[in-house]
This record gives sequence, structure tokens and C-alpha cells, in this order.
Amino acid sequence: MTDLIKGRAYRHQGMYVFELLPAGRQKAKGLFVCLHGFPAWSTKNYDIAEQLCLLGYAVLIPHYPGLGLSGGSFSFTRSRETLEKFLGYAKRRYGLPLSLMGHSWGGYLAISFSRQVERFLLLLAPLSVFPTGAALSALIDGIFADSPEDCRLYTKATMGGAIGFLGAAFSWEGFIETVARMPCLIIHGKDDSLIPVQDSRALAAKAAGKAKLIELEDGHLLYRQRRKVLDLVSRWIQAHDGRPRRRR
Repeated sequence: MTDLIKGRAYRHQGMYVFELLPAGRQKAKGLFVCLHGFPAWSTKNYDIAEQLCLLGYAVLIPHYPGLGLSGGSFSFTRSRETLEKFLGYAKRRYGLPLSLMGHSWGGYLAISFSRQVERFLLLLAPLSVFPTGAALSALIDGIFADSPEDCRLYTKATMGGAIGFLGAAFSWEGFIETVARMPCLIIHGKDDSLIPVQDSRALAAKAAGKAKLIELEDGHLLYRQRRKVLDLVSRWIQAHDGRPRRRR
């Protein structure tokens, strides 16, 4: 945290929300809501959130119920429903154009709610294709290996059922027109063992136009080239600042 950023936390609808605001009297250019992955990645993109705030944006980082500092029990459907209500609340409370940043599971949520976006869509290794069969088993094995303590409410079978339930109802192809109308940056690691980079290639190809895909020699958390990730995000935001979104 720097003197250029004001930070505080509050709770809303059972969620812990961390708020970053540009210091001083300068009005924020817009509002970014940063959506973390599952299960224990609620603090892993705070550095990007701070970078967005330094660029003049108000930033909110909600922790889904049952994860991070929110407490309670987690479910995939509950996190989606709670977040949908929170986005409406945030738009009313802050009165700023909304942008979304989503990592992994948060990328799925960002795509799902992209129709509410008024400025930017930033996706980091997004879950844009729900896996099945062996691919789903590999994803669940990776989640349990990364953070077993946060999977305590699930068996691998029940987690697979929950992910499969959402996957049956979701297709990013239904959101392609929305994604293609706004500035969209996708960053994905070529060595991602949880969500294959091919999924983001397919998403970017379908959303040709404003969608830009950058592939890095990195894994799912995009840690090995973190400085480059921060620089790419900053340059991309600055390149599009001041450009009005085209409406159709």
C-alpha cells in the first residue's frame, strides 16, 4: 500500500470486501471489481488491484462466501448468485463505470456478468470451457493439491458434480457478442496445468476485434513473469483510457 491509495474493508451480504480508492480528491475514473479463483486465491491478485488503483480506478475485491476472509460455507452456485447481487449494489453505491477482472474461476464469473461491464474486461487464465471426463478429474486433482484445506467441504466426486452442474448451464459462446464489443485482455500461461491455454485461444478467436490474447511462459497463477503481467495490464489500460465504448 502506498500514500497514493486508501484501503479499507467492509462486509456486504456475507462477503468480506476489500476496497482500494485513489488517495486525494481525484475522482476515480471507474470501478474495477476483481474476482478471485477457487479455492484459496482471494489474495493472490492484490498487486494487480493496487496497480489498477494507481492508474486512477476504484477497486473492490470481494471474497466469496466461505472463502478468504468471508467465513461461512462455500458453494459454486451461491458465490455466483451472491456476486450477481453485489455487482448491482456496487454500481449503485459507487456510481462509476464498471470493469471486471477475473482469474480462473473468477474469469468464468467475469464472462458470465460481462453484460454489466461498461469499460474493460480483464481475464487471467479464465475458466471459459468447463472440462469433462479426464480433463475434469485433472482439474479437481490440481485444486485439491494446491489448497486441500479449502476443499474440506468437498470430496472430489461432489466437487466434480458441482462443476459439472454449472458447466451444463454455461456456454461462453452466448457471451461472445458482448465480449467482442468491449476492450478485453486475456493473459494465459502456456504451462497452465489446470486450465489449458487452448481454451483462451478459442475464446479470443471467437471474440475477434477488441479481444487480445497474450500468452506467457508461465503457469496458472502467472507468478513467474509477474512484473510482465503488471506491465502488460498497465499498458493496456492506459492505451484504452479515454476511448468511449462503442454501443450497438
